[in-house]
Amino acid sequence: RYRETFDTKSAAEAWELDARAALKRGHPVPAAPKKGAADTGTDTMRNLLDEVVSLRWNRLRADSQQGNATRFVNWVGPELPAREGLAPERIDAFMAHLRAKGSSDATINRYNSAISMLSKQAVRYRRLDAKPELEWTKGVAKRLRFFDTEEMALVEQTLRFWGYAAEA
Repeated sequence: RYRETFDTKSAAEAWELDARAALKRGHPVPAAPKKGAADTGTDTMRNLLDEVVSLRWNRLRADSQQGNATRFVNWVGPELPAREGLAPERIDAFMAHLRAKGSSDATINRYNSAISMLSKQAVRYRRLDAKPELEWTKGVAKRLRFFDTEEMALVEQTLRFWGYAAEA
């Protein structure tokens, strides 16, 4: 038995009509359209995000990762083809946007992680030739923090309560 698989019902019905017409004319059954991003229209950023969410993040409950990826996809445009949405120029522009907003290095790295997962999936499905290079930021050294007078009073009170009056 000859069976093809299709991404949408309308694509299957269109192929079925073509196949029936070809058989009536005595011609061979036409091949189904190639399953590729350009033919099926599934190469949009929104579809890529949905695939990554269903394959990777749903079972991990990675809400913040998914949120960061969703914000990136909405920023570049959900209907944009993945090849354009994950172009290095767009990623760099998004990182510049985050820096202009005052996002920390850690936040930028979290967005990079989400974008990395999207691009990894796009390469796997041949929507990209290679993963774009992402610029990971190194966190700045934490600032020194000292107790204020109110906090010092609480520390001393706790030490006295515990019986360490000499240390207080």
